[in-house]
Amino acid sequence: MKKFFLSCGRFLKRNVYYVVLVASVLAIGALVAVSISMSQAGPVLEVPDSSQQTPDDSSQDPGTDPEDPDEPTDTDPIVFTLPLETYTLGTDYSGSEFVYSATLKEFTQHTGVDFKAEEGASVLAAYEGVVESVTYSLLDGATVVIKHNDELFTVYSSLAEEVHVEAGDRVKAGDVIGTVATCYNELLEGPHLHFEVLYQNAAVDPMEYFVLSEK
Repeated sequence: MKKFFLSCGRFLKRNVYYVVLVASVLAIGALVAVSISMSQAGPVLEVPDSSQQTPDDSSQDPGTDPEDPDEPTDTDPIVFTLPLETYTLGTDYSGSEFVYSATLKEFTQHTGVDFKAEEGASVLAAYEGVVESVTYSLLDGATVVIKHNDELFTVYSSLAEEVHVEAGDRVKAGDVIGTVATCYNELLEGPHLHFEVLYQNAAVDPMEYFVLSEK
C-alpha cells in the first residue's frame, strides 16, 4: 500500500500540468452543461397576485356618473268647454257633504253641478272623446256618458229623451249632444243640465275643470 501511494505521488509530480488541465476542462464542461440546461427551461414568469387586480374602468370616463333615467314630464291640464252657452248655476257639487233636496225632501249628496237653462237649450260636449253610453230613465231623463281617457269621464243627465249621439260616436268639444229637459229626480229645480265628472271611477268637482274666466 505504501508503494502505491509513493507511486501516485511521483505520477502527480511528473504530470501535474495534465492533471490541472483535465480538472479545468471538466469544470468548464460542467458550467456549460448547467447553462444549457437553464436556457432550455425557459424564463421564469412572475404570476400577479389576483387579490391586487382591479377591474378595467377605462370604458367609463372618470368623474362622471351614469345618466339618470328620464323623468316623467308634466302634461297640459285638461280644460273643459262650458256645456251650455247661456245658464245660471243651480245646486253646486257637495262632495262628501249632504245637502237638502227640495224634490226628495231629504238630505243627500249632490255629485255634480246643475246648470239651469231654458228647456230645449242645446247641451254641448265639454271635451273631446267617445260616447260611452246613452240611457234613459223617468227619474234622470236621458243620460249621456263620454269617455275622454281611461280615467276621465263626463256625465250629462236631465236631457230630453231624443239625444243627438249614440254609443261609439266620437265628439269634439262644443258638439251638440242633446237638449235640456226637466227630470223627476230634481223636479223642483226646473229645467237644467245635471253635469258630473268621474275621475278614476269617483265623482269630483266639475268646476275644477273650467278656467276661472268661464265660471
